[in-house]
Amino acid sequence: MIIDGVIPRCLRLKVGERRISAIKRFIEREQDKFMITERQIRILDILIREYIKTAEPVGSEGCNFKKLKVSSATIRNEMKELEEKGYLSQPHTSAGRAPTPKGYKYFIDNLMEKYCLKDSEKKPLDCPTKLGNDNGGGDFETFMKQRAKALAQLTSEAVILTFGKDNFYYTGLTNIFSKPEFRESGSVISLSGVLDELDEAVQKLFRSNLFKIRILMGGQNPFGENCGAIAGSYKKNNKDGVLGIFGPIRMDYERNLSLLQYVLDNL
Repeated sequence: MIIDGVIPRCLRLKVGERRISAIKRFIEREQDKFMITERQIRILDILIREYIKTAEPVGSEGCNFKKLKVSSATIRNEMKELEEKGYLSQPHTSAGRAPTPKGYKYFIDNLMEKYCLKDSEKKPLDCPTKLGNDNGGGDFETFMKQRAKALAQLTSEAVILTFGKDNFYYTGLTNIFSKPEFRESGSVISLSGVLDELDEAVQKLFRSNLFKIRILMGGQNPFGENCGAIAGSYKKNNKDGVLGIFGPIRMDYERNLSLLQYVLDNL
């Protein structure tokens, strides 16, 4: 009962509790928009791995989805939800889906597995043999450039190598221009802009304090938000620098990470 416009304390408490409950329900609904279910995680994992291999948007009838033992209609509905949550996109020319930067980030943070290198992958990186401690600066640069070239060939990406702050070397740029995602003129122009400012991008990479190998995406990636990069620092013979792989955001992060780690561990 309200007397002279004053709401009794018991009613105020009930109103306050209802308001708190409403706020909690709102927060839970907002969180649900971004949370993904276990099945959606498995779909995202399968789709990203397939897209990395083919560069083609993945449809709901993809053969790798059969292991989930659910209908294509269920896969379509789950993919639609993943799209609404920002993990997938649907290119206008295809009914299939492709991962977004947010989808790649989730994959890198939560789904990546350790890739075990084959002997055939290690061999090109082992030639020539390890550098001794008594080699001069010129020999060291030649040694590192050989490693960078081998890394570019194995990854089919571009490789950046810095010697200190102001001296850098790159190889494998033609690998990038041959990628399917850069066939459209707009993408090529965008990549050309990155290459025009390559010096500045390398300076940013050198200043990134890469105490360990890092995968750089989005605002952390000096080569652009639509590119992927994996980079780490090295120190040898009183020389330090950065060795990194960069290319389109669609790259084999698991394998490339292992290849780069192998090079840095075996200088």
